[in-house]
Amino acid sequence: MAYDTPEGRTSDFPIDLLDEPEVIKPVYETLDGWSESLAEVRSRDDLPRAAREYLRFLEHESGVPLCLILRRSPKDRDHRHQQPIRVVTRGAPVPAGGATIAV
Repeated sequence: MAYDTPEGRTSDFPIDLLDEPEVIKPVYETLDGWSESLAEVRSRDDLPRAAREYLRFLEHESGVPLCLILRRSPKDRDHRHQQPIRVVTRGAPVPAGGATIAV
């Protein structure tokens, strides 16, 4: 994530320019999407290439490894009791319930 300001591009939020929001331009990055079903996904390796790249992007930009990835279909959005896929990094405590995948 970055912002273009009169002083140049910065990855820090330009808080000193909040009184002039018109001079702050967020820099967007476009990533490939995917249309493949995730219904049978049980591990990160099962994800479509673009989905794996999206997760790597999130980890890189946030500086934090993802340790829990939930898969939900649009028809399941109202069902809070569904079993998620849990992806945890090795050595991390394993959450109870659901399918757990150590990566």
